[in-house]
Amino acid sequence: MLGIFCSIFQEVPQAGDVEIKYLLIMVILFLSTDFVEGLVDEAAVRRKQESYCHLLYKYLKFKVGPEPGRAEAALGQAMLLGAHARELKEIEDKRLKI
Repeated sequence: MLGIFCSIFQEVPQAGDVEIKYLLIMVILFLSTDFVEGLVDEAAVRRKQESYCHLLYKYLKFKVGPEPGRAEAALGQAMLLGAHARELKEIEDKRLKI
């Protein structure tokens, strides 16, 4: 998964700010409600996650400039990390315990 993460932002100019992108993605994944059951206010957690997604989008848009679609593509790839994490969790849950 780290390879996927690194490839996401290779096309973004001035990649010296990878730490900011990494931090935002980690917060977004941390706020994922996919792996938690019994939250008191799941909607509030999702709203907070969406606000960080929007912040990441705005940051990517600032970094890549006015070129249409580049920030959206990078954000879409970043959001796939959640799907990959969910898939890994499902594989782990279904594997034969030794």
